[in-house]
Amino acid sequence: MTVHARPDRLTRRELLAVAGAGVLAAVTGACVPDDAADSAATAVPDDATLTLVVLGDSLTHPLGTGGDADWLRWADPDRRFELLANAGIPGERTDQVLARVERDVVARRPAWVTVLAGTNDISQNVRAEPIVFNLSRVYDALASAGIGFVAITVPPLVMMTPEKVTTHQTVNAWLRERVEADWPGAVLGDWSAALSVGGDGISPAPGMFPDGVHFSAAGAQAAGAALAPTFAAIGE
Repeated sequence: MTVHARPDRLTRRELLAVAGAGVLAAVTGACVPDDAADSAATAVPDDATLTLVVLGDSLTHPLGTGGDADWLRWADPDRRFELLANAGIPGERTDQVLARVERDVVARRPAWVTVLAGTNDISQNVRAEPIVFNLSRVYDALASAGIGFVAITVPPLVMMTPEKVTTHQTVNAWLRERVEADWPGAVLGDWSAALSVGGDGISPAPGMFPDGVHFSAAGAQAAGAALAPTFAAIGE
């Protein structure tokens, strides 16, 4: 699938008007109105302390522990961010993450949030459209609250069907094309190529995902290193 990105020209409303643009245009149509995206222009807080909440599933759950799977210590080696809370719950899909974003993130008023979700949706055969819709609503909630966020691509995982591969590719293509364009002040954290075989973004690199989904120590280090430039640029 070829994705033609025109973030400097094409808004979400204009994308909806493009006929026959394929699956990516269809999932983009799940986004909510532009006024929420406009409010994200104020989403980069000017706080001296970069407070952080991490939101997601089992790939987020180890963060802050300093354990083998804690990729945040490699993403933020200088400890510029103050971790307020870990809102990673193993096994959750994007709809479940969305259901608690107000309680677990917005109520804590962090300066920044990492959002990493979608792996469990794909594993459970959820298609791209609802994943994109749920992530869009999470991002809108954060933007409306004036909270900056790092939207992280779905990492490689073992996928047994062509349908799952297509969903994975579609969601990540949407993230790359639309996050920074539709939510000004948001940041894309794209680690998929660095964690995959030959940079394909899909096939888990040997030794990094011992069970096909979760990070080994080497995988967590590589994942964090891939995001380190993104984290370093925040607030500069």
